[in-house]
Amino acid sequence: MVVLDRDLPRHTVMRQIISRAVRRVAFRVELWNGNRERWRNLFTRDPNESVILWADDPRWRHLTFVRIQSRKDIRRLMNSIVSAP
Repeated sequence: MVVLDRDLPRHTVMRQIISRAVRRVAFRVELWNGNRERWRNLFTRDPNESVILWADDPRWRHLTFVRIQSRKDIRRLMNSIVSAP
């Protein structure tokens, strides 16, 4: 059996996502290969353009994340997959 860590509360996660996005836009932080977030991405209604809307998209709420922090966790996860019906 794999023990999952509990995720942070949704309001905490969304506060962090919004804060990081605003900081990246305000300070023009390079994401990769010269790409930077734009102010309009903070206000768009398109989840493909806005990390905030993407993170809050209900299509992803059914996903379960497994936090693996050690080789023991890997073995435990693999054993649970192999023994699953």
